[in-house]
Amino acid sequence: MKILTYKKNGNSGLGLSVDGQIYDLEAVCSSVDEWKVITKPRFFEMDVAGMCMLDLIQMEEDGLRILREIETYIRWHKGNGDPLLLRNAILEEKEIEWLPPILY
Repeated sequence: MKILTYKKNGNSGLGLSVDGQIYDLEAVCSSVDEWKVITKPRFFEMDVAGMCMLDLIQMEEDGLRILREIETYIRWHKGNGDPLLLRNAILEEKEIEWLPPILY
């Protein structure tokens, strides 16, 4: 898993690269709302919209733990779950602009 900052359609966001595919972090977290399970995971206590790399860094070990949980969630849906849940989270590399990890 790699963490990145990107820009698409004039908006910046955080992404995760998992197994060579890039996912929008906010969209992955939102995909949980579509999942047909009784108990849905909630990854972050704060709103993911507008979250930046510094927010993740300030979360220290909790941030890394959450990112690992999200990575597991992505891999599970790609393999055994419902990969359609992630359809809105997939980012094509040619459609994004790579930004510095930390924006000022």
